[in-house]
Amino acid sequence: MRFLRPLLIVSIISAFAAVPVATQNAGAAEIDVCTAVQSGNNVQLRWNDDGGDHVVRRNGDWLTSLGQDVRVFVDRSAPAGASYVIRTWVGDTYRDRTCSTGVVECSLTRSAGALRLEWVDDGGEHVVRRNGEWLASPGSGTGLYIDADPDLRATYVVRSWAGASYTDRPCAAGVVECRATMVDGGLDLRWVDSGGVHVVRRMDQWVATPGPDTATHLVVDPASTGGYAIRTWIGDTPVDRPCSGDVEDAVVIHVSLDGLRSDHVSLMPNLQNMRDRGASTLNARTDPAFTKTLPNHSAQFTGRPVGGAGGHGVDYNNDLGFTIHDEAGEYVSSVFDVVHDRGGSTVVFAGKSKFDMIDRSWNATNGGSDTVGADDGRDKIDVFERMDPFAAVGPFVDALEDADGPTFAFYHVRTPDEIGHLHGWATPEYRDAVQRSDALLGDLVAAVEAAGIDNVSWIITSDHGGPTGGFLHDIAHLESNYTIPFVVAGPQVAAGADLYALNSGRRIDPGSAQLPTTGTQPIRGHETANLALELLGLPPVPGSTFNAGQDLRVR
Repeated sequence: MRFLRPLLIVSIISAFAAVPVATQNAGAAEIDVCTAVQSGNNVQLRWNDDGGDHVVRRNGDWLTSLGQDVRVFVDRSAPAGASYVIRTWVGDTYRDRTCSTGVVECSLTRSAGALRLEWVDDGGEHVVRRNGEWLASPGSGTGLYIDADPDLRATYVVRSWAGASYTDRPCAAGVVECRATMVDGGLDLRWVDSGGVHVVRRMDQWVATPGPDTATHLVVDPASTGGYAIRTWIGDTPVDRPCSGDVEDAVVIHVSLDGLRSDHVSLMPNLQNMRDRGASTLNARTDPAFTKTLPNHSAQFTGRPVGGAGGHGVDYNNDLGFTIHDEAGEYVSSVFDVVHDRGGSTVVFAGKSKFDMIDRSWNATNGGSDTVGADDGRDKIDVFERMDPFAAVGPFVDALEDADGPTFAFYHVRTPDEIGHLHGWATPEYRDAVQRSDALLGDLVAAVEAAGIDNVSWIITSDHGGPTGGFLHDIAHLESNYTIPFVVAGPQVAAGADLYALNSGRRIDPGSAQLPTTGTQPIRGHETANLALELLGLPPVPGSTFNAGQDLRVR
């Protein structure tokens, strides 16, 4: 949950070496010199709170005012080589504390065929590990190791022992990550030139060959901010570097209109407006074997089918107290993992108690370890609320305003399904519920826009439909149950486009049929997770199978 994040930052920093401490005259309070801890593109500042109002200054200029009772600040847009000072005001006087560089994530660069690992020596006994195995013991008093016979696809960690405890520092390298930034409608790709010949690829297709001695390329007419990679050839060996989008303020809002039949979208002017603004189809599909809420939402969050090899395994529709990992027999990554582990924010507002399983699966106990950049912790869902959707608009927008970095937010509207179970689908009561849900969608969009939250993309889906006049949607081979809408709108999306027309050859319009998960696929709700990540400029969900190549075109 969000209120745990500052505590996680403190615990991460305290795991490093002892902070240098400056003492005043005997009997005076102990005051530490502020430490600046680099982690990826972020710099975490930490100091002792000794009262007063704290101001952060960067490179001699004011950066932010934090007020009292604060001792941690994260600069998420830190320029290279920046210097920091904490200025603490008490009345009309102030004291400056210079932030000295603390322990950093190990850096890795390639030089003359070797891999060079560098880190700050924190006084411990250093061990280099490659792909989880011991490689070398440089010992203490050093911050450098060169792997003369490297595995270019390997992951490296420096393990620093202090007595019986140790700290692992993943070696995140400039030679590994590629950054993608939208500039005047083009996509600016930048990477560290590590030698070799560089090729730009998207969805495993050649785009351009910048060649050797280059570190930047501008894609003039990009398909989107996601799916690009730099392939660097060193002799006969290629190394791929996925390009993460530099879209720290981007937001994707996934709205699920539970139980909405596609043939009722004509009653929904706000959803029709979103279709006019974006790309859509009313002939998307649920999972072929299950037309229920929990199985299909689990598929939408993970990019996996319900059953079969690689399925998430949640084939029931009530919270039984388990996790998705229990059902799959392995850890199942999600859209929440990818966003959260890269320093972004995740928000879930659910209208049914069964969604407690979603929160439990990726909470601080059951979520996976963060091995990407800074350790943002195991709790992958920063804000989880279960409440009436008609009362949730204000709190939801508040959560978006508090979010940091690229943000994935989920908003669940239970009303069409709720009324369908009470009065039957396609009844007057159901039609009224659909119209009320559409009005709620309009209120939600207006509230987000009124809050000034920019760079927002919307994905609007359903998890299943329902039978005409019937009260249950369990029959998976019934067309009215498995046909759902899929709507995408936002700055990277073509207006008024048909998704099947945009994806000719990639997806197949199934007509009235429900197709198996083999062969060319129709557009399914399962594609939501990786589409959301692509719109955020982030890589796909590990282990996912639907839209894993992020090849669902929306423009």
